[in-house]
Amino acid sequence: YVIVNYHFTNMGVLIEKRLSWQESGLIASENLLADFVMVYMGYIVAVVWTINGWLIVPALSPLIVMYRLLLIPRLRQEAQIDSKTNLLNARYFGQRFEEALENARHLNQSLVLIMADLDLLRVVNNTYGHLGGDAVLAGVGKIICESIREGDFAGRFGGEEFAIVLTATDQESARTLAERMRMTIEATSFYVATSARPIQVTMSFGIACFPQDAETTIHLIHQADIAVY
Repeated sequence: YVIVNYHFTNMGVLIEKRLSWQESGLIASENLLADFVMVYMGYIVAVVWTINGWLIVPALSPLIVMYRLLLIPRLRQEAQIDSKTNLLNARYFGQRFEEALENARHLNQSLVLIMADLDLLRVVNNTYGHLGGDAVLAGVGKIICESIREGDFAGRFGGEEFAIVLTATDQESARTLAERMRMTIEATSFYVATSARPIQVTMSFGIACFPQDAETTIHLIHQADIAVY
């Protein structure tokens, strides 16, 4: 049962996210561990049941400890992810950005920061309600996530502002990617239950490159913000 359940549940995830098994990380050891422990505990319960049914209570007590241990990675992930866009939240994005910049400096590689600002999100909220705004944020987050490469990362930097870090990328490649995302967002219709008419939005992008434009995260953000405006 565990094997069949794991297979079909993960197939649904792969189809919805459009990822390969390797890209999804579903077959990583840390993800397989929980299912392996469940199978092992089931075996122990079956053996204990044949000996004495009352022994099942102390036999299952380690599940409480296991549940607590499995809860820690989940809480850590929730602390790193923005719930509306499924991208990194601002705090964790800043941490990853610092690490990526330091790595680029160490390897003498280029790095690009793209700041992206949803145009007139307040108008969307006023016209379609906050459910409409949330639908747009979620849709834009998905487009950004599907547009960047593995190894790059994106986060929700503010209410309607997003940030994307492209590693080992030059300005021209970043400009091409930003334009592709801009066109995709402009052409996408976002649907919400409170409106019969789909929502259309546009997005503005600004680019700053390391080391040409700035050499610290703060100055790169400032330069990219200026480029957006």
